[in-house]
Amino acid sequence: MTLGLLNMLQGTEESLARSGSRRGLRSGPCGTLLLSLCLLGACGGSATRDPRGSSPPSVTRGEGGDEPAPVEPTPTGGTTSGGGGGGGGPVSPGGGAPGNAGGSGPAPNGLPLPAGCEPRAREETADTCSLAVYCDTASRLTKCERLSSGRWRCQCDPIHPDRVYHVQGAVGLAACAVAAAACSDGELELGEESCEESTATSPKGDCSTELACGRPIELGVATDAQAWLMRFGSSSCQSGDIDGLLDCQCATETGERPNVAILGGDAACRPLVDFCMSDDSPEYDGGEECFLKSAASDEGCQREESCVLPVRVGDARLGVVEPRAADCLPRAGGGSDCYCYEGLSSFGFRLATAPNDVTCESSIRNCDRDAVIELTGPASCEPTSVDASSPWGCEADLDCARNATVDGREIVAKGRLLVRCGRWDLGSPWWCSCASDQKTTRFQLGAADVEPSEACSQAPTVCIESLPVQFGPYGQFVPPPDPTP
Repeated sequence: MTLGLLNMLQGTEESLARSGSRRGLRSGPCGTLLLSLCLLGACGGSATRDPRGSSPPSVTRGEGGDEPAPVEPTPTGGTTSGGGGGGGGPVSPGGGAPGNAGGSGPAPNGLPLPAGCEPRAREETADTCSLAVYCDTASRLTKCERLSSGRWRCQCDPIHPDRVYHVQGAVGLAACAVAAAACSDGELELGEESCEESTATSPKGDCSTELACGRPIELGVATDAQAWLMRFGSSSCQSGDIDGLLDCQCATETGERPNVAILGGDAACRPLVDFCMSDDSPEYDGGEECFLKSAASDEGCQREESCVLPVRVGDARLGVVEPRAADCLPRAGGGSDCYCYEGLSSFGFRLATAPNDVTCESSIRNCDRDAVIELTGPASCEPTSVDASSPWGCEADLDCARNATVDGREIVAKGRLLVRCGRWDLGSPWWCSCASDQKTTRFQLGAADVEPSEACSQAPTVCIESLPVQFGPYGQFVPPPDPTP
């Protein structure tokens, strides 16, 4: 997980928890991750540090200052049984949590653990707990920290380490035991999800939203405690240098999208969070839309655009931004040497016209994802570098060219061909391989009596016959495979 994601998620949980200053999960006297390992060592397990490490949410602020006040639980309904929990939000769980009458009773030491589980090493402070549990033939470690709302935020390792739980109605080791019970279930019985939101906007149109969502868990152990399976998201948008486009970022506990935009200029950070947290396929709202970012015509021409394939989320139109650009320089003897790129792909070509604003505006469209490229002439390739220093092999890098049209516009398309030849012994036949973009091929060249430089000079002709050189946008090249059988 990147540093940017950690910072965004830390900010999400901190501002939603409103605890003044966030406390990280402490390990007590051991003071390091060694505690986790030694705890599980007693029951044959292992532990890893929680990659998120931030506390869950509550969004009510205190009066008359910046110091936040904790949210008090508010009853929202009755309990459920059997097929899952009822309503109730992640921050107001007084009612609506699932019934927990099923399953085993408390362990002899009073901890609400499932049948077949027994506690091993443990540690408890006023704000944290660590509990190693041995269940049948598997061991696990549960860690929890107390939040300002009075809830406990918990995770387990190595079983379901991606899950984040909130526990209420149990304190210290009892909270750890409740989380261990939730970790024991491969398929949790969950109630309806509800979310707690904190959104801020500015007169400039900027916005930020932080979201914490929880689903009540049917625990299956005899306890009055309640637990929720949590997920978190955050987003922020700022006015950029393109009219009608807000520059945005969003993150969840599992990933980050740094280049997102809202179209139309209206702050819509909540729909953006919903978009980033959703697992559903997006509903596209029309074709790709591109916005001019910059254009220049000094010593050639340059043009930059930001393109978005819009997605409809409620009343908002948003999408992931793909930058694209074109750059053309004067060519000796007339015309232009140009390239365009979109995302991670690029495309080089030659034009008969001199570089200017019109040239670059036309060139940038050659990288459109829907552009139609038609090849109208044979390919020719010239080496830009050859390494034949070894008697057993050689490598060559070649630039290729071919007449073509892009949506009817005439160009000379550029391609790239990589060649590698090798042999087992002096006097044995040569084998060669080639690569262009993501395509590769391998063949026996024969010609046992030729020098390495001659092998890499003869091989491209065979490569072009057996491997179509990529003329058009391409990404990072794959290298030629080992040619020798």
